[in-house]
Amino acid sequence: MVAGLGLLVGVNALAAMHARSFLYFGPPGERTTSPESIGPIEAAKVLVTGPTLPRPVERTDPLRALGRPFVEHTVESADGTRLASWSLASDLEDSVGTAILLHGYGGCRDELLGVADWFLRRGWRVELPAFRGAGASEGDHTTLGWHEAEDVDAIARFVRSEHDGPVIAYGFSMGAVAAIGAAGRLDAPLDAVIAEAPYASLVDTVGQRFALLGLPTTPGAELLVGWGSVWTGFDAFSLRPVDHAAGVQVPTLVLSGADDQRAPPADGAAIAAGIPVHGRHVVLEDTGHQLGLSTRPQRWSAEVDRLLRQVR
Repeated sequence: MVAGLGLLVGVNALAAMHARSFLYFGPPGERTTSPESIGPIEAAKVLVTGPTLPRPVERTDPLRALGRPFVEHTVESADGTRLASWSLASDLEDSVGTAILLHGYGGCRDELLGVADWFLRRGWRVELPAFRGAGASEGDHTTLGWHEAEDVDAIARFVRSEHDGPVIAYGFSMGAVAAIGAAGRLDAPLDAVIAEAPYASLVDTVGQRFALLGLPTTPGAELLVGWGSVWTGFDAFSLRPVDHAAGVQVPTLVLSGADDQRAPPADGAAIAAGIPVHGRHVVLEDTGHQLGLSTRPQRWSAEVDRLLRQVR
């Protein structure tokens, strides 16, 4: 009995440590290799020590990368967290509207500068916030899309107060989850959503990571999500974009990569099917957990343009 109790304590201690490693950002350094490409030696090390997740920082900005001037400002989220955001003017004197671009887990806003350029060339203003814990924003951890949805809501309300025209949100991975949560759970003032590579539920996507490492998904995924709830202070099992989709009342495009092992096409299909009206799912061939604008630019552009025509 003592041995069994010790095993139980040990397993939970390991799960608690791993959950915290996935959520709290560390000092600058090298990030743990993605689960799709990690080798057996590094995988064994990660199982013992937990993943390494340095605080995301920008490596460039719109002026250096695109030659585009920008204004940096801050917006306060619902819990008081101050978010840094870049504002960029469109290529048209009278912009069509504003596109809010939302980065993924462990990333930062400069990763979406190519997407920003695409929208700017089509006459949209662009707002590029850094989520809590990333770049110049406040915070030291992520909630994988839960409180980030509040960040999206705050940014959208700021844009509404400053600019005329429709406001849309484009998000990749965690950014897509946050956009769906903002529109479906918080009734954020958005006119459309483009959700690229979203996962259907947090516990399932954590299970996907276990599967990619060749490990059983249960009970590991449930333990990590349970301890994630402890570390973040919200019920992480309720982080289910597939359920939040029911509250989305605006035109929504869900994009999935055919080869995406983290957020497989079935997740995107389930989310789109749960949107009461105007939900559309598109699968991009030869695309993993990647930006479709980089892998399938013509198809991606055509599908996003199709959505934008509904809100102009």
